[in-house]
Amino acid sequence: MSVLALFAAVVAVNHFRDTPFPWQPDGKWWHFGGGAGAACFAVEFVALAIGNRPFGFLLRGLTAGVIAHFIVDARWQAEARWWVPLVGLWLGISWAIVAEVTRRQPGGATAFAGSLFAGAVGVVLLHAKSLGLSDLATGLSIGLFVLSILAWLSKSDAGGAAAAAVVPSLTFLLLNREIAESDVPVWCHRLLASTPLLLGLTLLPPLCRLHGTRRGAVSLILLTALPALAAVVLAATLAPMTFDEEKW
Repeated sequence: MSVLALFAAVVAVNHFRDTPFPWQPDGKWWHFGGGAGAACFAVEFVALAIGNRPFGFLLRGLTAGVIAHFIVDARWQAEARWWVPLVGLWLGISWAIVAEVTRRQPGGATAFAGSLFAGAVGVVLLHAKSLGLSDLATGLSIGLFVLSILAWLSKSDAGGAAAAAVVPSLTFLLLNREIAESDVPVWCHRLLASTPLLLGLTLLPPLCRLHGTRRGAVSLILLTALPALAAVVLAATLAPMTFDEEKW
């Protein structure tokens, strides 16, 4: 249910914030990013409903590859054919890691970590002059935060929502690099893009033994918060927002 709840929240943000992703793409290739995000929620919902881990990972990997084909700019593909498999591999591995971490660390910790990550993506995209994508990432962040609180209070699990949100967040970062020019350095985007991969450290000894404990939850949140905070500080320092010729 957490996956459906978060999807409904993102759809509402897209509607009330002047549809950054039009309901009917008008020919611009990057509009397919909206369909890519919807596909992630649908696939994660199906994977959780079926409960077969190998099939779930296969479904996520195939979806990541299809998404990469649509969201990598044709100019990048013309320059180097390895862009599509590279992006597909990056999205697929990130998704698989977060999905596995959420399985091992049920509760609200993964959703809270996802909220920190999506919030950092929203701030960086704001400084990178992608207001629509920033709104969507912020919507993901708020939705995950609310779900994490509800999960802690009700002793339920909101991890599925975090797994469903990781690829849309990464997609927003990639689309921003492709369609917008800003003073935010590329390394800021790469730092955020690597954050889900860092969570893979919790699947290795000795951190893997912490899963299901409070220390495991804390380590998961810290591994997300530190690079997210560094990316936000970097973006705010090197590409400050300007209002009436004053920098903030």
